[in-house]
Amino acid sequence: MKTSSDSPSAPISRRALLVSALLLGAGCAATSTPKQGPQPAIQGLQVTVLVYSGRPNPSFVLEDSASLEHVRSALSSATEMRDFRGGTVLPSILGYNGVVVANPSRLAGLPASIAIHREKIEVHDGKTRFLTDGGALEAWLIDRAREKKLLGEREIAVIGKR
Repeated sequence: MKTSSDSPSAPISRRALLVSALLLGAGCAATSTPKQGPQPAIQGLQVTVLVYSGRPNPSFVLEDSASLEHVRSALSSATEMRDFRGGTVLPSILGYNGVVVANPSRLAGLPASIAIHREKIEVHDGKTRFLTDGGALEAWLIDRAREKKLLGEREIAVIGKR
């Protein structure tokens, strides 16, 4: 009798793992015990710095108009990477894996999601595009996390050279 363990499993792509992790995180957040009253929807960009393994990653919301305009401007001035051949810019390694930006409220002029790692930017909005900006947007987002006291010297050491 043939069982499911007799056949090799299909490899899982990093993108599938990332999407699964984001959906699982959203599901966990949706099923957590609510505080008093309904929770307001995010009205900005949800930024998560992927720096931990086995612990929640630091996350914050960009909602002021100057920050949102900075992200729009950074994306519009980035150069397209026509020769990028990977499935995603996010590496599958221990340690720092980049920054993920979600746009749950679909703010105008911004993509549905952005993944950034070491000068490479992956933009999802109906189709996937790969850009580069020399690391400026990634550094700016990490600096915002530091300003909010979400990253200390230990995390910055893990992130390393930007």
